[in-house]
Amino acid sequence: MKAAAISDFRSAFEKLDFPLSAGARAQVRTLLDRLDDHILPRAQNLDAPLLAVVGGSTGVGKSTLVNALVGRQVAASSVIRPTTKRPLLLVADTDLQYFRRANVLPALRRVEVATAAPPSDPNPADAWVSLELRTAQLAPGLALIDAPDIDSVEAGNRELATQLMAAADLWIFVTSTARYADALPWQYLREAARQNLTLAVVLNRLPAGDRSVQEHLAQMLVEAGLSAPIFCVEEQPHAGIIETAQVQPLSQWLQKIAANKAARRHVAERALQGAIREVTARAEQLLQLAQTENKVIEQAHAFIDSVRASARSALDAATQDGTLLRGEVLARWQDIVGTSELFRGFEARVALFRDRLWRAWRGAPAPTASVEKALEDGLTTVIVQQVLGAQERIFDSWRDNPELRALVQNLRPSSDETVFEDVVTLVRSWQGQLLAQIRAEAATRKTTARVFSVGINILAVALMLVIFASTGGLTGLEMGVAGGAAVASQRTLEAIFGDQAVRNMAKKAKLDLLERMDALVAQYLADFQEVLPPTLPVELGAQATAALKKEWQ
Repeated sequence: MKAAAISDFRSAFEKLDFPLSAGARAQVRTLLDRLDDHILPRAQNLDAPLLAVVGGSTGVGKSTLVNALVGRQVAASSVIRPTTKRPLLLVADTDLQYFRRANVLPALRRVEVATAAPPSDPNPADAWVSLELRTAQLAPGLALIDAPDIDSVEAGNRELATQLMAAADLWIFVTSTARYADALPWQYLREAARQNLTLAVVLNRLPAGDRSVQEHLAQMLVEAGLSAPIFCVEEQPHAGIIETAQVQPLSQWLQKIAANKAARRHVAERALQGAIREVTARAEQLLQLAQTENKVIEQAHAFIDSVRASARSALDAATQDGTLLRGEVLARWQDIVGTSELFRGFEARVALFRDRLWRAWRGAPAPTASVEKALEDGLTTVIVQQVLGAQERIFDSWRDNPELRALVQNLRPSSDETVFEDVVTLVRSWQGQLLAQIRAEAATRKTTARVFSVGINILAVALMLVIFASTGGLTGLEMGVAGGAAVASQRTLEAIFGDQAVRNMAKKAKLDLLERMDALVAQYLADFQEVLPPTLPVELGAQATAALKKEWQ
């Protein structure tokens, strides 16, 4: 049940891919690696061999210490820094199979070397992605890893050293009289303690008979709140070689732990508890980041919706404020109905306009094509502006947002020509539907075939005038012409179809136009919708974290 909770936790956080944050993705990867490298295999088998990692600063003699512990030179040592790049795992014959199966540190490719082989090249091409395996004279139940330097000049070494410490059950910290007070190693010591790792400190190259450094080191451990035995190794006459007697106390301490199943289990459980405490704390931080990212995604979707709604509102306003009846449209209507009488009383203007339309329907059709074209051009211009403006608003907004900027790097604004062609198609299709609507309405009326056939286009223009001729945005002569044209058109249409039918046709045609334009804007904003990732499964992660804490509290 406990192992299942860890597996469920891993599955939940694997789904937190953080598409908007590379930093958060890296944190998730670190968490998953921690689970794979140590927590999952240890939870599945508390009695598996302990992993003791030998770590420390550059040049303190880690590899030399390892050689002394196993009684032969298995790790290369050198004055050239860094020496160790590929970690070396030493294990008893009886435990080799466990590590051969990549239970621990599964991402590192195994490179198995014969027991009696000389030290391998410490700097192979696959140094940071492989783990050398070699059997040695070690007590069953315990494996040693010679790790890269924690303060290496090579970033890969530092990262691997941190990864190995996180996979350890026991950490053997090696330092020297020259390096024991360095700041960085103490950060690692405190981190190891937070992870509940069993600690041992090896003070190397201690002058014979001098215990002052050891005493100071012990005092520093107490002041730091750390508990760890200190094993001293005196300065040796031959560089790169430590006499076996010098490491005997450390060797016996390790053997004592390895020989006692209860002691091994205690060390393993402590490390596992500490690791789970750490990953659940990281998980809670990641869940907060996920909530923030979800908010960004939701706000981005809402912004797209608001831009789309704004475009629809702008077109709605343009069809109500007289915008579409300015200039060319009014001029063409003046050509049809004349202008000399327009300065007389309003009712007279309406009557004159209606009479001219009736005369056209009785056999002298007015040149409505120019008016239709002017209306089409005006409507096309307004819609093109709204489509391009909607795209531009989102591009500008996302470019200014560091979390969304990457999403629009591969998107390109639509060309004016493409949008124009699509809008022309939309407007003409809408006009065609308007004609069809008038035909359908006329077919139900007692109108003559001649009036229907001759007047259909004029009826369509008149209906568009009714739809677009609110005079809120017009002044002076424009308002007089538009107002007269609209009222005359409406009354003329009402004479044929009835007032309720005209209102219904105008309402239906207006709604049809808005919906067509809305669909076109949505089409041009679809790329933005598509590049927005789905929200992260925060609730799933929260449930898995709570379950893991409950099982392992």
